Amino acid sequence: MSSTTPYLPGFVHQLCGRPARTHAARAASRATSLDGLAVLVAKFIPAELFDPVGDQRERIYTPWVTFISFLGQVLTRASACREAVRRVQAWCVAGRRPVPSDSDSAYCQARKRLPLERLRAAHEEIGRWIDQRADEAQRWCGRSVKVIDGSGISMPDTEENRARFP
Repeated sequence: MSSTTPYLPGFVHQLCGRPARTHAARAASRATSLDGLAVLVAKFIPAELFDPVGDQRERIYTPWVTFISFLGQVLTRASACREAVRRVQAWCVAGRRPVPSDSDSAYCQARKRLPLERLRAAHEEIGRWIDQRADEAQRWCGRSVKVIDGSGISMPDTEENRARFP
């Protein structure tokens, strides 16, 4: 439905709805979501923390890709492993990398291979980042800001109070 009206010429797309997204557009969106999450997380957690150790074979689900996919799965409400695999597949297609199979078995095995020590180290890195910025965030115009909530009240339960407030 095309509308050419001299009134509100910039609102045609809003009045008529937006065009349906193609499969390629959805795949590109998923690809940037994996890359975008990786870029965001890399500000708090260095990617080198998840570098492969020793002589591990080359995998699609490297520890970093697995961690980012798992984090995206956790942050997305009711997201199954299959959806995490689809995001990795879209990311691989967008980056012209080998595309993993549709099965979520390899992803689930890769999640099991994530060492607990690295996950704890990632948690510590986030805590360290927050601690470094905590002092900055708690200052306004160079002053310390205190927020007081007066919505709670406490009264001792004495005989006098019970008689007055049964």
